This record gives sequence, C-alpha cells and structure tokens, in this order.
Amino acid sequence: MQRLQQIIGIFILSLFFISFAGLPFWRITHDSVLIQYITLLIDEFGRVPYADIFDTALPGTLLLHLFAGKVFGHTESGLQFFNFLFCSVFILCNFNLLKGFSLIPRLVGSIFFIFWYLSFGHEMSLERDFTATFFIALAYLVSYKLEGRVINFVLLGFLMGVTFTIKPHLAVGAPIFFYLLNKHSLEGFWEKIGASFFGFVLPIAGSLFWLKQTKGLEGFFDMVTNYLPQYVEIISREHRYFPTFFLRVKNKLQNYFYYVPYWRVGFFMLCFGSFVGWMGHNHDRKKIFFNFLLFCLYSTTLILSGQFFTYHFSSLLFFAYLPIVYLFSPLLHAKYDSLLSLSLVLIAFFSVVYFPVDSITLLKGEKAHLSYNQRVDHLTGVLKKELKETDTLFYFDWVEGGVAHALFNLRIPIKFKYTTDQIFKHHLHLDQKQERIKNFVKKFKKSPPSVLVVSKTHNYPKGPFTKKDLPHSINSFIRQRYSTIFEDNNYEVFRLAVKK
Repeated sequence: MQRLQQIIGIFILSLFFISFAGLPFWRITHDSVLIQYITLLIDEFGRVPYADIFDTALPGTLLLHLFAGKVFGHTESGLQFFNFLFCSVFILCNFNLLKGFSLIPRLVGSIFFIFWYLSFGHEMSLERDFTATFFIALAYLVSYKLEGRVINFVLLGFLMGVTFTIKPHLAVGAPIFFYLLNKHSLEGFWEKIGASFFGFVLPIAGSLFWLKQTKGLEGFFDMVTNYLPQYVEIISREHRYFPTFFLRVKNKLQNYFYYVPYWRVGFFMLCFGSFVGWMGHNHDRKKIFFNFLLFCLYSTTLILSGQFFTYHFSSLLFFAYLPIVYLFSPLLHAKYDSLLSLSLVLIAFFSVVYFPVDSITLLKGEKAHLSYNQRVDHLTGVLKKELKETDTLFYFDWVEGGVAHALFNLRIPIKFKYTTDQIFKHHLHLDQKQERIKNFVKKFKKSPPSVLVVSKTHNYPKGPFTKKDLPHSINSFIRQRYSTIFEDNNYEVFRLAVKK
C-alpha cells in the first residue's frame, strides 16, 4: 500500500509541476482582467475609484491589483507572473501547515488545492474568492503554528481584515481561528479580543484612508449603500432576481444542497480523507474536527452570497482538499487497504482530468490563446484599426463579453464611469434605479463618445423587473446618432455620425 501511495503521489506531483511551470505563460481573462483594467485607469489615467470608475470590486481587491500592476506591469503577462508568485507563496503556506507529515504526502496536500485552481484555466486566475482564500489559509497557519501572544492576535485580526476588504462574508472563520490561536487559555482573554479587533480594523481603515486620499470615498459609499444591496440580490448561476426574501432563500438552499455534495472529488476527499485521518492518526483528531468544521462554516458563505460559480467554492474546497494528506499516509489499518487503493486511483484519475487545457496548449508548442472563439483578440485588432488618436470610447458589456479586456490590452480609457451594462438592466422598478439611468442617459446624449462598442454575447440579469436589452432611450439614441463600422456575431462597433 505504501508503494502505491508513493507512486500515485509522485504521479500527481509530476502532473502538477508540469502544469504549474506553464502558468507564467498563460493568458488571463474574465473578472481579473476587468479589475486590472479598472486599476489601470486609476494608476495611469488618474481615474478616481468608485467616482470616475464604478464597479462592485471592494478596495482590498483594487489595492491588490494596483500592487500587481505597479510591480509587474498592467499586462496579461505581468498579471500571470504575479499569479505564479501568489500561488507559490500559497503552496509554501500549505507546506508549513502540514508540517509533521513525510515529504510526498505533505507535498501532495500542499499543492492539490492549487491544482484544482489551475484546472479551470485562465478564467479562474486571481478570482477574488481565491485571493481571499490565500489570507484565510495564512490565518489558519497562524492559528495553529504560532503561540497565543498578543502580537499574534493582531496578525490574525489583520489577515481576517484583509479578507473582509476583498469579500466580507469570507471573514466568517475568524472566531474559530481565534479559538485555535488562544490554545484554550482564558488568561488575557479580553486583551486578545482587543488585539484581534485592532488588527481586523487596520486594513479596513487603511483602505478607507486610501479612498479618502484619492477622493473616492463618497463614490464608494454611494456604491455600497445605493447599488450593492441591489447587486447582491442577483443570485444563482443564472443571474436571476427573486423579488421576495423567501424565494431568494429557497433558491440559495436548493443550489447549496445540490452543488456542495456534487462538487467533484472535493466532497469525497473531505469525507474519506477525514475518516482515514480520524482512524489512523489519533493525535490529529482535533485538527480533523476543526478542519471539517471550517469546511461546513465556509460552505455557508455560498448561502450568504447566493453565488455558485466555480470560484465561489474556493474557500470551502481549500479545507476539503487538505485531508488528502491522510490518504497518502501509511498508518491506516490493513482492513481498509482495498477502499484506500480505490480512492487513490480515483484521485489519480481526477488529477488527469484536472490537468489544465492551457498547459496542454503550451506543451503542444502552440501559442497561448483565449477561449470564446478568440473574440477578444479579434476585437482588439478591429479597434486598433478603426480608432483614431482623438477618439473617445465607451462600451456596453458585462464581464464575459470581453470588451474591457480588449481595451485593457490597448490601454484605452472609457469616457463614462460604468464598467458593466448590467447596472441598467435589473431592479428597474426602483425609482432610484430609474434616476441613475436617467442621469447616465443625460450625460451620454450631451457628450456622446465618438466610438461605441456593444457586446452581443454577454450574460444579463433575469427575472421580474429585469431586461435583456439596454434601456430604450439609449438604444434609440444609438440608432439615431451612430453608424455601424464593424459587426460580427459577438460585437457591433459604432462611430458617431457627423451632424449635418
């Protein structure tokens, strides 16, 4: 059995390191490019966050991407190199967390979550839930490996505070991390609570200070109070709006009980890996219990957010994949050998399935490319050809349409502040939303951009008080004042007609 464990462990590690070596050469797309485009506008074009450029990404995410852009460059390759280093540090964190195991189990346990992350390719790169999970992992490491001194509680609070500035609901594990770091001691309890709270507030206060210095604080509070409550009501993989609290809760629970047990090999590894560890590693039972508890706790964040896309599973799957280390440990009783052998073969199979398509492309000697029939690169070429130096530009698109991606690669700013058009398509029964649309249309008509890009293929909100198309006032103005200069199945590019 030990030999089989070693062979499959080396097989998984080989697949991982081959795929990981290609990471700096991948392309990058989806949410991360939109956020990097926003930080490009802030960094190189002087746009004020949330005031001149409107998005729901929170300050912690913007600051992380600003750091990546300033240090590694506002480019796809710069962002992927940052991603490579980010993952490397994540693996080191996991490696330290699993200290005490022999080398192969420890390495497999350290890399398997990152392997899962890589398996979804460039669309998954640096998604916010993944970057927040990095700080959760660091907090987990601090809570287990450091002594319960006051300064360490400040550090723990700080890591949870950073997590909060990226995705607030992912700081839900803070009480358990505090309990683990406290080591069952009541001595100086309130002092430790105060230290943790102080550390927690530091990154939040720092991000608000940054917004105040950049004059973006008022726009941030407008986004958080007047738009974010509407945005978080667009839930499920269908981007659907449910008008009542009961219907939203019902949909969230249905998705939760469907997707969490279903989620590929993660749920199996959590349950069987924890069982194997519980039966064969008596001294680790407390760790196994709390790891299972943290998985359950972080799984509830899916209910809190109502979002069930792949990257939203990052935090709970981090805890689900850690028990894989026990499946490569030789301490289990011989009566479980057959079951353990089957589990190892399944893990090896899923490791092959997990091997990223992007790395296969590089191994074949082909140039790294993007999906969606290369529409982003095609649009980049069209705009490069059609745009004049004096042109101003705006677009109507959601993330997956890829217009912001093309503008990011061309380093072209947008004229107005909205980075996605879905803001004009949901909660249309609210007077506040109609006023926001009215104000935008007024500015759009008063000073129309010379070039306009409209995406045809992106997603849109569904349900009552939503619509697929842009407001009629915008569409009619486009048809009256603009002429088409390019059109395909993905985009229509317009140029402002000269008034006669």
